[in-house]
Amino acid sequence: MLGLLLVISFIAKEEIIHGVYPEARIEILHFVQNDKRRAQCNRVEIVQGDIYRRAQNDSSGKNIQLTYELEPVVVIGSRISSKLPEVLRSITIITSEEIKELPVHSISELLNYSLSVDIRQRNFYGVQADPSIRGAGFEQVLILIDGVKADDPQTGHHSLNIPVGLYDIERIEILRGQGSSLYGANAFGGVINIITKNGTSKSTGISGSYGNYGTHTLATHSTQFNTRLSIGYQKSDGYRYDTDFDNLNLWAKTKIGNVDINLGLQDKKFGAYGFYAPSPSWEKTRTKFGSIKMQSIRRNNLQPAPTLLIEPTVYYREHYDKFVYIREEPNIYTNYHTNYKYGGELLVLTSLNVLGNVAFGGEVGEERIESTGIRGGVESSALGYHNRQNVALYIEHQIIRAIHELPLHINTGARADYNSQYKWNFSPSLAFGYLFSTRFKLRGSCGRTFRAPTFTELYYESLGNIGNPNLLSEKAFSYELGIDYSIFSGTLFTRNEDNLIDWIKPKSDTLAPWEVKNIKEANIRGVEIIIELPLWKHSHLTIPYTIIQSEIVPDNTHISKYALNYPEHMLAFKWNSKFSIQNWILSANTITTFKSRVGEVGYWVSSAKLSTQLSEISFFFEAKNLLNTKYEEIPGIELPGRWLTVGASVLL
Repeated sequence: MLGLLLVISFIAKEEIIHGVYPEARIEILHFVQNDKRRAQCNRVEIVQGDIYRRAQNDSSGKNIQLTYELEPVVVIGSRISSKLPEVLRSITIITSEEIKELPVHSISELLNYSLSVDIRQRNFYGVQADPSIRGAGFEQVLILIDGVKADDPQTGHHSLNIPVGLYDIERIEILRGQGSSLYGANAFGGVINIITKNGTSKSTGISGSYGNYGTHTLATHSTQFNTRLSIGYQKSDGYRYDTDFDNLNLWAKTKIGNVDINLGLQDKKFGAYGFYAPSPSWEKTRTKFGSIKMQSIRRNNLQPAPTLLIEPTVYYREHYDKFVYIREEPNIYTNYHTNYKYGGELLVLTSLNVLGNVAFGGEVGEERIESTGIRGGVESSALGYHNRQNVALYIEHQIIRAIHELPLHINTGARADYNSQYKWNFSPSLAFGYLFSTRFKLRGSCGRTFRAPTFTELYYESLGNIGNPNLLSEKAFSYELGIDYSIFSGTLFTRNEDNLIDWIKPKSDTLAPWEVKNIKEANIRGVEIIIELPLWKHSHLTIPYTIIQSEIVPDNTHISKYALNYPEHMLAFKWNSKFSIQNWILSANTITTFKSRVGEVGYWVSSAKLSTQLSEISFFFEAKNLLNTKYEEIPGIELPGRWLTVGASVLL
């Protein structure tokens, strides 16, 4: 799903009319004075492009200019986007303002505080982390950048290697539950869409920080001529032996006419003690990402909403990974992996007037890997050389006020994927919602989803791990039913999985290698609750809570490596407060989380950030793990204790 277009127009009574609309662009029919454009949108970037103009005269006959605050526009739960109250799926939006205020330094740390999202980190600052949504494994979450697939076909361990800094993000949209009817393979437990800032507002800024363990960061960005360029650098000596890191991000986004271009590069080097084996390891990864999107819009002269949108997209992702088992002796065991993911998509959106809106299109792509290694000083093929192709067709239909003008919204979709390796998969979906008001909604959805085995699961072989080239793709039916009312939102969900993939070994022989197999069936079910409490004028408390249970039906004589490593309980208290006096702003944010994984004792972790801003200069003080809790998110890897950081930023 790239670049879905939302067109919002205002009629004289200031009512909102919406038709076919895509993702990152909002075109607004607004009132102007002296040909100046002005519009406000609540936490959504406005791209000034093909804008309709209309003037309104006041009682004296003079042209006046009005400012409108719009509902947030959500694009991840459907290729036909909706205003936030009309979204029929369970979603979370993380805005750029929240990102700025939270005590985080990477996308993985940021996601870890979201409802039903579990990020299993091996270190802070985005060194390495595995995403999970609703108890799904790290291979079962799809990552998008501006709607473009950016997941890793080698292994989900690399899916969060994203060449985008926090300062480049406009917002993050998280879809919980199935998404294969929209995006195909791997949208199993959920989808994370990272929407980046555009280059329409001129600005230049620089920021830096310093913290424990010799950790320091530096970032700068510049936005000129519809182009945004940014550089980010992070370096640390590490909080324990062999946990040092050196991270670099480069990001560029530009617009030429009706063509949007994204280019990114990430380079990471880090100590990996105990990450995948009990040894002082070292790893280097490099991620290259690029996408080009073009839009063609056709309108009826009498209507501002488009009657047809055609949007072709091409994308490319390359990921290099060098893993050294013993850091000081690379000839004993080293892997070199390079995988490629590239393809193209054609999206067509059109309005059927009273019959609703339709999106349809197709996608072609290829994934391949080139993998070699060293074993005891001898060259090895490691994963080897493999490739697979995919072709897909999809359609989605949205109906609003379907029955006798009742506020009933219905969305149906279907997608057919053919892959040269795992053949055909068909993914239908249905979502519905009854809107009593903009603050009260009943909703539900169901759909079929699937996941393709990664190259590591298929072909990896070592003394401790054995892949399986005969794996079948995972499949599941997902269901959810929810209610959104004022400050409360609750969802019941279940996912019935078949051909679940996991690494297992016999209980009778714990020294045996892990082997990848389809372990039959699993039923995942849970409850999500989120409460938003305005405490007083300048403070706000958010409480997300998730309960997850599972029934897995494998061979009871084996041990599971990943399938049961999910949190049964996830609870957070996120408090933020902001005060302003003229040009001076003071913000205070604290986050306390509780997680209890299957078969483990739960743990509490608290972090806080205090920041102040005076005009264009801001300073912050941050404390992660305030309680100095000893805890692990990956078994055997203890995460840092209390970590203090100070920093500053300035807009030039």
